[in-house]
Amino acid sequence: MEEKLENLLIQLAIMVFVGILIGWFTNYLAIKLLFRPYKEVNFYFFKNTGLIPKNRDKISEKYSGNDRKRSLFQ
Repeated sequence: MEEKLENLLIQLAIMVFVGILIGWFTNYLAIKLLFRPYKEVNFYFFKNTGLIPKNRDKISEKYSGNDRKRSLFQ
């Protein structure tokens, strides 16, 4: 009985550790893809430009209040 409980606790600890690693990696990757690279990076079929730097002009125009066609509340 103690052996089963010990195995269960080890499995639980491993599952928690793997979950933490996966969560950390996905958050790290999401932040990197949003804000970096500042310059376009090309691999064979994959072109990566950070989402925020790529659309910097559109975002600043939308949220600066200078865009009279659209409002923030529409």
